[in-house]
Amino acid sequence: MLKGIFLDAAGTLIRLTKSVGAHYSLVASLLMTVGQMSFFDASEILAQDRNQQILELAVASPTAYALPLIARILVLTSMGIAGFAESWLMARFLFGIHMTIFHPGIFAITLIFTVLAGAATALITTAVFCLTRTTRTYQNAISGPLYLLSGALVPVSFLPAVLRPLSRLLYLFWSADLLRESMQPADPVSILPRLAAILILGGAIALDRYRVARAHELSAALSVSRNLTEELTQKGNELGKAHRALALAVRIARLEGLAVGRGRGAGKQERSEES
Repeated sequence: MLKGIFLDAAGTLIRLTKSVGAHYSLVASLLMTVGQMSFFDASEILAQDRNQQILELAVASPTAYALPLIARILVLTSMGIAGFAESWLMARFLFGIHMTIFHPGIFAITLIFTVLAGAATALITTAVFCLTRTTRTYQNAISGPLYLLSGALVPVSFLPAVLRPLSRLLYLFWSADLLRESMQPADPVSILPRLAAILILGGAIALDRYRVARAHELSAALSVSRNLTEELTQKGNELGKAHRALALAVRIARLEGLAVGRGRGAGKQERSEES
């Protein structure tokens, strides 16, 4: 339902901005669709698994839960690309607007990087939203300001001056900027730094969080292994003491048996001598 709302809004924006540049609206609908699949659908995976009581089974399975989780998030986020095709067809056949991508290679690479950054961000948000009771409340509160602050809906120059520096901290800002420039005849500049910004702001944070999580898991595993080793060592020492005590008891029993046997033999010899 939200995806349809975004596409309808994209059509309205395309019609209103026909004379000033419909590429702004097309890129806005694209980023909003990718963001919707990332912040809404992909970010609910852990919460849905928990509510459906399959999270425990998935975690207890032999396969690491992070691997299928990353694959599911990536697939859901990639489905947002379909929003670009729908918006393109809507603009072409419903509103009669023909838009040309003058730099398709840069556009495709930027779109791929945007999807990867969105999936990486969803990897963080799905873990955070799993700790809340009402996931939808936080999603609705974050998505709108995020699109506005990043310049996905309107140029950043329309924002208050105090908020403009914050826009550069969002990967959607760099994605929107590069996608719109790839739809212009002029050659885009500073392509590699902006692509790097998309990956750094979107993916590096998630990879760092994953690294920290794996480090915590490894530390916990080492702690458990250390405790088990200490416990086994203690049990081994106790078993060693018990074995030595048992060997000593057996030896004492043998010595007592020899002493008793010798005593009986001496008694028989004395009785034979007296007889």
